[in-house]
Amino acid sequence: MEDKAGEYQSRRFAQSYEALGIVAEFVTREKPFNEYRAGKLLIALKHQIAHGHHVCVFRGETLVAYSGWLPITEELGRLWIAGKAALVPVALEHSDAVALTVFRVEDPKAMRHLTRASRRLIGAGKRVFYLGRVFSSGGRLPRRRESVLIVPTDVG
Repeated sequence: MEDKAGEYQSRRFAQSYEALGIVAEFVTREKPFNEYRAGKLLIALKHQIAHGHHVCVFRGETLVAYSGWLPITEELGRLWIAGKAALVPVALEHSDAVALTVFRVEDPKAMRHLTRASRRLIGAGKRVFYLGRVFSSGGRLPRRRESVLIVPTDVG
């Protein structure tokens, strides 16, 4: 997906160690991901890339935004938000929701492109669970009820 001026493009990586390295380097440039243990973060990124559960936004050839998710059930999403369950992926045919687990935007102008591409790839009608937002400055928005979104059916 490219904007009218041709400045931004959304793409998904094919599975490769090069893709994993590019995404890992991008997401760990700033908080909170630069403080995560490498093992868990790399496992999550590897899974997202291998299964196509991610989207990147590029400005020219520069990666400026990344979104990665895990297919889950709504029941698991509610338990995860409440801190009562760990995330475990389910097969796409059994998934009625996703957990947005990695989200980083370096260029604020890329946010619209990342959101649209993510919605298109996640699929209409699915709930999106996330644990709130952490900013590179160290701030955090409180976890509230809007930690659950529904992807509208009119996404194009």
